[in-house]
Amino acid sequence: MLINLREWKEVANRIIMKNNKPVSYSKDLVSGWGTFHSKLHPKVVLHFSCSYGRKNLGSDFFPKLSELYDVKDISVFNIRNNYFIASEYAGGKLAIKPKLGKNAETALFLCDMPGVVINSFYFRGPLSSQETETLDRLSDTKCLILIAGGDVPCINLAHNVTSIFNKDGSLLMAGGIAQRAVRSHPLLPSCVTKYAVLGITFHGENLTAHLGLHQLSRNLQNFMEAFSKEVGPLPEGSVRIAFMFSCINRIKMLKDKETLIFSKCFPNVPVYGFWSYGEFAVIRKKPSEPSPSKKAKLTDWLHEECTSYLILTFKKDS
Repeated sequence: MLINLREWKEVANRIIMKNNKPVSYSKDLVSGWGTFHSKLHPKVVLHFSCSYGRKNLGSDFFPKLSELYDVKDISVFNIRNNYFIASEYAGGKLAIKPKLGKNAETALFLCDMPGVVINSFYFRGPLSSQETETLDRLSDTKCLILIAGGDVPCINLAHNVTSIFNKDGSLLMAGGIAQRAVRSHPLLPSCVTKYAVLGITFHGENLTAHLGLHQLSRNLQNFMEAFSKEVGPLPEGSVRIAFMFSCINRIKMLKDKETLIFSKCFPNVPVYGFWSYGEFAVIRKKPSEPSPSKKAKLTDWLHEECTSYLILTFKKDS
């Protein structure tokens, strides 16, 4: 759920009572967020921050988080980029450049919910046999968010990870390449470790996932309207969240046109993501399509000058 800074206490009380949905936090809440988050049990925390003028990758976020939780049981990821995408800025509208500038940061808390299981992984180098087995156990996931850390080795590793998940052609994946992707140390929260790839998997009968990939050759308005129709209206008793990974070059090409159209087609859907240096998108093959050969190379998973959209709809058990 999106938290409006001016109304966070009211929203906090409401979420604590209902719980079981994605929750976001913004830095301005630090002074009072302890009470708010005392009844939440996050499994994965995605922390987005701007890179300009930031010497400490984790700012004061990780140490503060460790005061509230036993972080060894939580995957705390920091994605550091020149710009990130978050919908709580600019009065609840999508902002391509958060107004707080170099001090801007936001975080998304993801928890297991009834009928939804969330897992994560993180690798620094070539996959070991044990790491490959770990991914094999997760390969029946409904969808995957993959974030790479911004150099050539990370691309090779991202390709290997994608190949494992897409062995039967059923993968649904979104993500992108950031400047840096790090994880908080479980015993020393103020210390962070850089990883080549970070991944978050979603699985369960109460989750519906839709992925769209916009290329500049397609009319943006027509694409977004068609994608919105494919996703459909929000079912009663459900909550929805979106992830958006967009090529950094599109800021100059489209300015705020893309975020405006997205907000119109998906009103009141909180969005998280970043402007990337390469976009990941794999759309699940249709049942009528044959499974790829074991020797076939994975293609069309890494894109440029595109935007990868992932819409997650969570059905809440009554």
